[in-house]
Amino acid sequence: MEFGGDTEEALISRQEKTGKISEILLNKPQLTFGEMLIWEVFSILQNSRDSGMGPGPLNVQDILSLAFATIEEPFDLVKIIKSLDITWMKWYSEKHSG
Repeated sequence: MEFGGDTEEALISRQEKTGKISEILLNKPQLTFGEMLIWEVFSILQNSRDSGMGPGPLNVQDILSLAFATIEEPFDLVKIIKSLDITWMKWYSEKHSG
């Protein structure tokens, strides 16, 4: 996950080096198993994202392949992942504009 421009791994590494506990890590949301599964699927799909002038949306075929291989209700996962993707694309656009 990314927190304020840093990945969770970077924040943990900084915490280990400095001994100072990050407020961001202390306040990070606790995810349920289902939420962790969705985030993991989204993270895997991030690596297959097309790019050109900037990142493109996730490929629906990639989402479907992973959804069918992962859970019993793949179409629910597809809807959730597409929603996450739209949110991520909006966040990315705002972060990198102007």
